[in-house]
Amino acid sequence: VKLLCRGKANPSLADSECRTPLGVAAENGNVEVMKILLEAGANMSLANKRGHSPLIAAAAQGYLPAVALLIQWRADPCSMCADARATQRGADTALIAACRGDHVEVVDLLIQAKANVNQQEPLTAKSANLDGWTALLESSCKGKHILVSRLISAHADPNLNLKGNAGPLYFSAC
Repeated sequence: VKLLCRGKANPSLADSECRTPLGVAAENGNVEVMKILLEAGANMSLANKRGHSPLIAAAAQGYLPAVALLIQWRADPCSMCADARATQRGADTALIAACRGDHVEVVDLLIQAKANVNQQEPLTAKSANLDGWTALLESSCKGKHILVSRLISAHADPNLNLKGNAGPLYFSAC
């Protein structure tokens, strides 16, 4: 990777699935390759066909060092999935993706980096009945008590409801 970057290979060049070298390295937790690509000028905001930026990909896999590196390089912890149609529920954020994977340390890091704990996914055709999904809803519906506690401590609003008026308390009671 170093040799190719020194040879002026484009570190942001994507394949047919819109996967960039940085996105692939982040998805696999390869921090050393990520550092080389970032130093070579790789674009952190380019998303793959699923709409995942390198930050969302690393958070979804629970790769704490990869998430930390991207935050250090000023990746936006509040950015959403680039293509809301690409996910089943809508537009993931790194925080929602980390909650979905039950990655507590990554959630803590994203909260520390000022991820918006009340950020809601926008309405999409695929998620019309789940408009407004949040990290707290994701954690509540899966019974992830540690994450619920962390999010509440970070001032997540337990009264933010979905379009259909179901909220975290409803999902916790299921």
